[in-house]
Amino acid sequence: MAADALRLAGRSLTRDWRAGELRILALSLVVAVGAITSVAFFTDRIQRAMALQASELLAADLVIETASPPRVRLLEEARARGLRIANTVTFPSVVLSGNDTQLVQVKAVDDAYPLRGRMRIAAASERPASVTRGIPNPGQAWADPRLMLNLGLTAGGRINLGDRRFKVSAVIDYEPDRGGELFRLSPRLMINLEDLASTALVKVNSRVSYHTLLAGTPAAIGSYRAWLEPRARPGEEIQGVRDGRPEIRTATDRAQQYLGLAALVAVLVAGAAIALAARHYAQNQADVTAIMRCLGVSEGLVLRIYVWRLAVLGLLASLAGCALGYLAQTVLATLLEGWLAQKVPAPGLTPVVTGIATGLLALFGFALPPLLRLKQIPPLRVLRRELGNPAPAAWVTGAFALTAACVLLVLQVGEARLVAKLLLGAILTVTALWLSSFALIFGLRRGQPRAGAVWRNGLARLGRRPASNTLQIAAFALGIAALLVLAIARVDLLNIWRDTLPTDAPNYFMINVQPREVAALANLFRENDLMLPEFYPMVRGR
Repeated sequence: MAADALRLAGRSLTRDWRAGELRILALSLVVAVGAITSVAFFTDRIQRAMALQASELLAADLVIETASPPRVRLLEEARARGLRIANTVTFPSVVLSGNDTQLVQVKAVDDAYPLRGRMRIAAASERPASVTRGIPNPGQAWADPRLMLNLGLTAGGRINLGDRRFKVSAVIDYEPDRGGELFRLSPRLMINLEDLASTALVKVNSRVSYHTLLAGTPAAIGSYRAWLEPRARPGEEIQGVRDGRPEIRTATDRAQQYLGLAALVAVLVAGAAIALAARHYAQNQADVTAIMRCLGVSEGLVLRIYVWRLAVLGLLASLAGCALGYLAQTVLATLLEGWLAQKVPAPGLTPVVTGIATGLLALFGFALPPLLRLKQIPPLRVLRRELGNPAPAAWVTGAFALTAACVLLVLQVGEARLVAKLLLGAILTVTALWLSSFALIFGLRRGQPRAGAVWRNGLARLGRRPASNTLQIAAFALGIAALLVLAIARVDLLNIWRDTLPTDAPNYFMINVQPREVAALANLFRENDLMLPEFYPMVRGR
């Protein structure tokens, strides 16, 4: 029976499409799914790009930072789970070059560093940089360009670090896990981890940070972190990909939520169009259904035929909407790549599943109630046209639409409190618009005698179908109101983000100003009619 219903549904669907009865329904669904999937595709690409950048900012997928060498148990568990491991040790120190000294941030790395990203080094500050997979050889060091400049060093120069003398063999152009540091107070000096002990700088109570870098599959990293977090001791800080650059992630989440709500508004407005188109389609199908009943088609088969029609139409229109959404996000991604000057990863297939689910849910939620009533059309309607298509009860239509809207809100927003507020606001808005539309039509009918002939004819047509016309007016009003709400929300979102920054928040910072330089710097500000800044001493607390 299911195969028969599907075959009949396919034939009738092709006929109805050629007649033009389903085009508005399908177009509304394509627009709705296109809006949802364009946002889903775009945000999926942004999240993938942020995950890659966050891994590079850590030079790993997971980092354990401690003030003492990492516990052997943690390393053994990581190896047992198939994770790759790299170790680094960082600490501040002073290097000597002749009679000059310079405060530096020393970083000792092993052969596995970095696990994510690549180092870029150059033979000299003015030379082009190249990607390297290696680390400094024993007895050699790589230096930050600022360190080379401050000490007047050139490639091959010698420096003293603790009890060890190093040859500066390269200049660091890019270091993966230093990109997330906000302030670089001291230039970097990178050495081989095998040389650390010979410097005699790391002793008991030394201010040293040990970093254990881990990389592996997302599943392996996730399971290891789940095992590690309840066993972490005080002083062991765990940092993963999602912990990197929280300010960027917060801004992206807010933008994603706004874009998602904007797309959801498009779905709800399209849902009103779907409901109106389905109502009109059900009225036109009354005669066809009566003929099928005369030919012996049961009520159950009639229902299955129309359900299959909706399912096939919804699947095809949703796929077309997914294609439209993919094209739209391609344009957005191209603009984003131009701003970022780098490629954005391709999206996954999850937005396609989301789009198809959204399309089918919206279609069945808004279009199914009037089609369900078709099975109640008696065969006698072929002879007696007054036995019309019974309209679905208002509460049935409202219940289906409300359920669909609620599920869509939960899937898109995910916050129960916000979903409840949005649903309450939507119900109150629809009720107010419906009452206003009904009052408007009633008032226009009262004013017919004082209008011209053309106006009287138009107002009379509005009054003949008050329920249907009230629904259409309310749907159009809801769409306009939703667009206005989005415009207001966009401005409020920007204002809220702007208000998080104090009006006098500084844009530039000057660090490591020496006491003897304060007076000259203050005079420089006065000579250029600039506000004199406050100078604060900086002391490392322990």
